Amino acid sequence: MADRRNYFKGLDVLGIRNWLYCCGFDRHMPIEAYSTEVAILVPEGILMQVRSWENRLGFWGGEVQPDELPLVGAQRELFEETNLWVEMDEFEYVETYKHSHTYPSGDVCLYTTYRYIVRYPVVPKIELDYESKGYEVLKYAIFKDHVDFIEIALSRLKESQI
Repeated sequence: MADRRNYFKGLDVLGIRNWLYCCGFDRHMPIEAYSTEVAILVPEGILMQVRSWENRLGFWGGEVQPDELPLVGAQRELFEETNLWVEMDEFEYVETYKHSHTYPSGDVCLYTTYRYIVRYPVVPKIELDYESKGYEVLKYAIFKDHVDFIEIALSRLKESQI
């Protein structure tokens, strides 16, 4: 497994894959990567991203860039995907989650994902980027992916309404 923080300082995942291929290594070997997920809470529930490439719901967020702090990555990704600027002190850290993902290309990433919540008193005006084709309000856990994070976010929403 290649840990980019130790061996590939400054390269993103695609840069590492290209380097591996150029050096004659298996470009699909597992690479340790870092990512963020952000749940946007509104009184009606969780605003979930409808992803363009999968046509399914997901959290806002993405890969943490080389030498970027996870919170800065969450702030940047949320802004890129929604055009919502959220100050760092408005992010609530929830947990760190480790998982692996195999992409259709065969690439394998071992992710450390930092999960955060941000709150809005009303549904904010969202300007979607190319990665999204819409958003939906989720009121309860309807699918098994990330059910733990959804339940945590919904319980925090319920606590704030009491």
